[in-house]
Amino acid sequence: MRDEPATLRASGKGADPDGETREQILRAAQSLFLERGYKGVSMRDIAEAVHVSQAALYYHFPRGKDELLFSMMDRMFSLWNSKLQQVIAQGGPLRDRLTFIARHFFSTPFDRMMVLLRDIHTVVPESAGRDALHQRMSAIQDHYSAIFQEAMDAGEIRSDLPAAYLAQLFGGMLLGTMRYMMTDKPVADSPDRYAETVVGILLNGITSQP
Repeated sequence: MRDEPATLRASGKGADPDGETREQILRAAQSLFLERGYKGVSMRDIAEAVHVSQAALYYHFPRGKDELLFSMMDRMFSLWNSKLQQVIAQGGPLRDRLTFIARHFFSTPFDRMMVLLRDIHTVVPESAGRDALHQRMSAIQDHYSAIFQEAMDAGEIRSDLPAAYLAQLFGGMLLGTMRYMMTDKPVADSPDRYAETVVGILLNGITSQP
């Protein structure tokens, strides 16, 4: 499994020993970006939400809104990677682990995060920040692969399919279900039910049971 990338460097963090102001800024930026999208949020909006001056905002994020967006997205993907590492460390049956991951996924605003990722590619110029986010996303797939490989090694599932392929299949099912949840045709009524449906289809198939 490839190493995860280092977290995007926190500009100006040394001036705030406990990091609380920076954390408040990131939380406010996350809420606003997820609600309005990249184009719908200004640095003034974020400063007002945190009750700081725009000068203070730029002190922590000198490169402005682009840096804030990348740092906020990096924070969210980093938390998700940490959660997956816990799942790997705890072990347990594959079905339970996949259901836990899916339930957490469907309880997180990944649908709006996908919109922000689109904004990153269409609005924000090429940068090291974009590369770091792609590495975060690759690390997520690596964690999925590790979970499937452990299940293969334990004899829980067939071993003739690459773990990386199963990881892509599982990740694609999660994203596809998330997109479907955004329509007016729900097939379940809660993140728990969606998680059970996805994992059930993955492990049991969709043929009619005798």
